[in-house]
Amino acid sequence: MDLLEEDALRRQLSQFRRSEHFYPHPSQALVYTRGVKFLAERCRLSWLVDLIAAWQWRALRDPDLAIFQLWKLSTAGAKPVVICLKDSENVAFYLPVPRHDSELEGVSLYVELGVLMLPSEKSKALRPER
Repeated sequence: MDLLEEDALRRQLSQFRRSEHFYPHPSQALVYTRGVKFLAERCRLSWLVDLIAAWQWRALRDPDLAIFQLWKLSTAGAKPVVICLKDSENVAFYLPVPRHDSELEGVSLYVELGVLMLPSEKSKALRPER
């Protein structure tokens, strides 16, 4: 994907706002918004949603992460890595991942009180009834 296409995709993602519909993850570890559903399908990142859901058992052991988690997919050197942070600077843990065929080089997602969302959806998402 060239820079113009990636920029257009990022603009599309930034258009997602308050979500009134939530999709339960099959593991029941979390629910996710329409923006995350679009990201997973459009950018071939369903595996990232699955990974975040799978690691909730560890994240929820930390009282700070039970409230808020920042997840980043990025490249450390030449190897892709998924990082879970308590805030923008405090790394909770990181996971090396195999190369992927995503259309985006770097992605950030938030988990807030069990809802996985895009940054543009943070604090704008309604809380699902559980």
